Amino acid sequence: MRSLVPFAALSLFPFPLAAQDAPAAAAQAPAAQAPALQLPAAGSPEATALFVRACNRMLAAGSGTFRTDEEQDSAIMRGQNLPGGLSHDPPSIRGGWSSDLLWAETDDDTFATRNGATVAKTDGGWKLRARTLASGAQRPFVLSPALLFTQLAKLPVAQQRVANVEAGEAGGKPVAILALSFTGPTADDLALGGALPATGGAFLFGGLPGGSGAPEKTYTVDLALFVEPTSGDVLRLRAKVYEDNPMLANMRIRFGGGGGGDGDADEPAAKTPAAATTAAPVIKKGLPERTPGGTESVAYLKADFKDLGSAKPPSIDDAGKSWLGIK
Repeated sequence: MRSLVPFAALSLFPFPLAAQDAPAAAAQAPAAQAPALQLPAAGSPEATALFVRACNRMLAAGSGTFRTDEEQDSAIMRGQNLPGGLSHDPPSIRGGWSSDLLWAETDDDTFATRNGATVAKTDGGWKLRARTLASGAQRPFVLSPALLFTQLAKLPVAQQRVANVEAGEAGGKPVAILALSFTGPTADDLALGGALPATGGAFLFGGLPGGSGAPEKTYTVDLALFVEPTSGDVLRLRAKVYEDNPMLANMRIRFGGGGGGDGDADEPAAKTPAAATTAAPVIKKGLPERTPGGTESVAYLKADFKDLGSAKPPSIDDAGKSWLGIK
């Protein structure tokens, strides 16, 4: 009599998996790894080429939308117990540009600028305004991508050197973060040309007196461009503007009354500048981690870009268009 093959041995045969077993098997399969982002070396011609391509791409797009957030660290106000209404940062802005038209929206105001003219949206339509918007607030700084990337594209080759490159993410996409730092005349042009926010070193006083006898201010500008390597799109910008004003060394202000002191203390309100060091600052997300000195004010800007090449301006009535010189 033939012996029977045990039923368990049937499992050795290559029967197809049951449908209910497929997900479990798929879960055990190793996930396909996305190819690693190929980054150019810092200081290399390839890194400079990517920087130049990113600037040219943003100019060629001709339009886009952005959201900006700004922070101010004023040397003279640092560490002060500020009264209400003086301690807030500038508003977040949702805006965009198309050719030479720039528009912006805050929680309270909507306005647009072109060729030096500004119109603000009011209950009675779009009105010509210089500084004061419909809510009564002063017009805040608004990033002009066209101006900024024109300035960067015109930099001499020696100034386009990329100091650091790291991998990052912006808008859900892998990016190369290009870090550049500027001093001297280039930093002056970037800090004072209107493409980046001014520092709030003496905003309470409408600016400190200048003139031939005033000590010279110096500037440092750090930029981080988050660039999608394939397209050259800049998806995010981070910037810090440092203004060192020696006039602040002997100035002090005080808020909040007694606060436990007699008001006659002779210690300076400004912090003592950080001790000089030869070590290069650590760079994180494209920006060096610098400690501002006691006479150094800092403006920080973050901008996220979208809709490159396809942004649509807001609906502006005929009166507003006439002031802006558009049809």
